[in-house]
Amino acid sequence: MTTLLIDGDLVVFRLTSAAETEINWGEDFYTLHSDVRAVKSLFDGEILRLQKKFKTSKCVIAFSDKENFRRRVDMGYKANRTGRKPLAYRDMVAWVTREFKAVVCANLEADDVLGLRSGKDTVIVSWDKDMKQIPGKHYNPISDEVFEVSPEEGYRFFLTQVLTGDRVDGYTGLPGCGPVKAENILNASCTWDAVVAAYTKAGLEEHDALRQARLAYILKDSKDWNHKTGEVKLWTP
Repeated sequence: MTTLLIDGDLVVFRLTSAAETEINWGEDFYTLHSDVRAVKSLFDGEILRLQKKFKTSKCVIAFSDKENFRRRVDMGYKANRTGRKPLAYRDMVAWVTREFKAVVCANLEADDVLGLRSGKDTVIVSWDKDMKQIPGKHYNPISDEVFEVSPEEGYRFFLTQVLTGDRVDGYTGLPGCGPVKAENILNASCTWDAVVAAYTKAGLEEHDALRQARLAYILKDSKDWNHKTGEVKLWTP
C-alpha cells in the first residue's frame, strides 16, 4: 500500500494563513482572528482527499525541528525569514502532531524527514521545489500534478541549486549564476567537477561550493542521519 509523505509545515502554514480574518470595527480599529476549529476541519478534509486520491490509509506527516543542522554550516541559512507565523500555526502543529502522530526528527527540516522515508511505495506530497532532488513519485496538491523524479533528475536538480542558490532559503550559490547559466554548465557536464570548475572560474574555491551544497542537499539516505544521536553526516562528493 502506498504511504503518503506529507510536508506538514507547508500544509499547516497554507491553511492557517487562509483562515486569518481581518475585521474593521470602525474608528481606525482593526482586529485579526482565526477559527482553529475551522482549520482543523480543513486539515482533516485535506488528508481524507489525499488518501482517497491515492487509495491509501497510510500517511506520514512531518514537521521541521526547531533546531536546524544547516545553521551550523552557515548561520545565515533562512535568517531572512523574519515574518510572523499565522495566528493558529503553532496550535495547529501541536494538534496535528498529537492527533496524527506527526514526525519531528532532531535537527532536521520536514524536507529531510520526507527524503529519508522516500521509497518505491511512497508519494511525497509537497509543492516545495527542493523536493525535486528526491527520486520517486511526487504530488503537488496546488497544481494537482503527479510526477516522477529519476535519480539522474534528482542529482541534476541538486547541482542546479548549488549553482543558482536559493534566495528564499538564504544561500547564494555561485554569484551571477542564474538558471540559464546553470543549465549550460550542466548540459556540458552534469558533474560535481563541473560545478567546482565554475566556482573556480569565478575566483572561488571548492570549499565555497561545498558549503552551498551542504545547505542545498536534502537528506535521502539512511547514512545521512543517525536517528539515535540526531547527528547529520554532511554531504560529501
